[in-house]
Amino acid sequence: MGANNVPRPHTIHGDVTPDYATKYNLLARDLIIVFQGLPGKHISFNSNEKFTFNFGQYDLFDENDIFFAKRLSVLGQHFKSIKAYSNTIMNNSSKGFVCQSFGSALNEQINDFYELMTNIQSNYHYRSHSEVTLHKLNVWTYETCLRFEALSNLIAKCRTKKGGALISVVYDFLHNGDPIVCESIRTILSKVVKPIRAMLNHWIFFGELKDEYKEFFICLNDNFNITTSLSNEFWHDKFSINKAMLPGFISKEQAYKILITGKAISMLREVSSTKVAVVLPVYDQLKHSFENSNLETLFDRTQHFNNSNDFASLLEYVYKEMSQTALNILNARYNLHGHFLAHKRYLLFEQGDFINYLMELLYPIINRPANKLNLYTLSQTLENAICKTNAQHDSSEVLNRIDIFLEQSLQNQTGWNIFTLKYRVDGPISTIFNEQSQAIYSRIFMLFWKIKRMHFSLNQCWITLKLQMGSLKNMPTSLRTIFYHFNFNVYQILSFVNTIERYFNYILESKWTLIQNELDHPRNLDKLIKGHQVFLQNIVKRLFFENSTSGSLTSQFSIISDQIFCFIKKLETFISNMAETPFLQTKGEWTEITKPFEEDIEAEYNFWLIHFSKLFHKEIVCFLELLVETEEDDLQELCFSIDFNKYYKCKSLVLTSSDTD
Repeated sequence: MGANNVPRPHTIHGDVTPDYATKYNLLARDLIIVFQGLPGKHISFNSNEKFTFNFGQYDLFDENDIFFAKRLSVLGQHFKSIKAYSNTIMNNSSKGFVCQSFGSALNEQINDFYELMTNIQSNYHYRSHSEVTLHKLNVWTYETCLRFEALSNLIAKCRTKKGGALISVVYDFLHNGDPIVCESIRTILSKVVKPIRAMLNHWIFFGELKDEYKEFFICLNDNFNITTSLSNEFWHDKFSINKAMLPGFISKEQAYKILITGKAISMLREVSSTKVAVVLPVYDQLKHSFENSNLETLFDRTQHFNNSNDFASLLEYVYKEMSQTALNILNARYNLHGHFLAHKRYLLFEQGDFINYLMELLYPIINRPANKLNLYTLSQTLENAICKTNAQHDSSEVLNRIDIFLEQSLQNQTGWNIFTLKYRVDGPISTIFNEQSQAIYSRIFMLFWKIKRMHFSLNQCWITLKLQMGSLKNMPTSLRTIFYHFNFNVYQILSFVNTIERYFNYILESKWTLIQNELDHPRNLDKLIKGHQVFLQNIVKRLFFENSTSGSLTSQFSIISDQIFCFIKKLETFISNMAETPFLQTKGEWTEITKPFEEDIEAEYNFWLIHFSKLFHKEIVCFLELLVETEEDDLQELCFSIDFNKYYKCKSLVLTSSDTD
């Protein structure tokens, strides 16, 4: 064959020799077969499932033609892997509905490819064979090759995935720079998302999970066997978000709203005997609109993290409507507003007359070892306190929930340390007043009860001191000095306790406005639950001084509290000793008979009072210094209120100089 008759690479001319044209035609025919994942006469599979060429040593084609054919044969490799994966997942239902949908979407791509192959084969058989060239095969299969290459890469990422995790992988492939690939992935994504869409609709409008293969991003916690949605466990523990199954086009905020919406509709279904339309008139309309909304608008990355598309806007509306309706029902049928006020009145000490009278009644009963307390007596005392104060005007539904609780783990202590009031909750209101919040209320009650006990005990001691000073006339100067020292310390401690009490009330009222606003303008059950949690967290941090940079303030306040109770105990002992004075048996005269008593009293209390005064001042000054170091305005104002007249500052200077001397 002459040099002028040799064709240029990748081109078949009409004047080529029959042998060359025949073999070139066989190469094109083999490629058409190879495209469909089958071995041809001259092209077959090797052990790595890749194509290999079996041309003889007298091959008329140059290396460029062979290279071009090899490059085109990659399409067959992609087709073979796609079809094999599709057949595998279609025959394995245990992978779930999303995988089945993915296989179905891949089959559609395969069917489109078969249609293309039919057209190519028609060209090959009904035209002159020389017209079907490698270049034409390249042009005809160019877009398909791009799509199949992307699908092969997608399959490699999806082999171990299922459910929402698989959808996320497909969604990530959607953001491809090639519009041909992007459109193909979008078509597949529209198919695979349908099972999740069905689960989403059922969850939002029926509050039930239809997720046999655990593909949905809302999952059931298997450790909870809850049959009613009107419980704390249902709302807080039964369902959660499985982040691994969260599709990439649904944000965490949207997933949380979907979770809350399903819980709210489940609650509505139970309180309305499954007739949600009775309590939510727009239920059917919302359901129809949501089911017909276009989920594909979320695929647009510029919109899916906000509410600028139809689906997201409708989801936001459904979330607000369901949650507000659930909140309205809790207010109307379960007196939610009243339960909030009851917690504030009886556990946070707003009902002052009740707390004061209860303290007065319990004082002689509870000031004994815990194992000697009678729960029945305490319960009768509680009922008496309710009947004799303004608490009696509350509804019986509220009053019947107030109960006494004794901390069993502290049975070796006095009754003061184990006594708390509990407010029993059940049904839907327990979704808000759950076990964690009830534990916080108990903790706050015990703190307020401790402060109230300080205040009450000091007042009682002060009254008794005044009465004793009036009855014990012409007492020696040494005893009168002890009386004055006790009185002075009582005033000093009462001033500190009153300041702390006012600070606690200020914190409580200032933070309560968040709850009160949600109660006065009920808009959203979820916001009320969150607001209640934030309220409790904020007041715990401030009441227990946990917002400081270290635990120094908390421990220092505890030291001061212990010192105050130590003083109260010593003062009560002094009052008891003075009540037994021989002065009463000597016709009101201090004689030699009372002299040993005077000396004993002076020896026991005089030095102790001096030591206590110095120590108490020192601890107060330390507490003030810690308050000043904080960056919290509330704590710095508390520092000013305690030492508004600079008494402790001046006193600390005096104490320092005396210690130096």
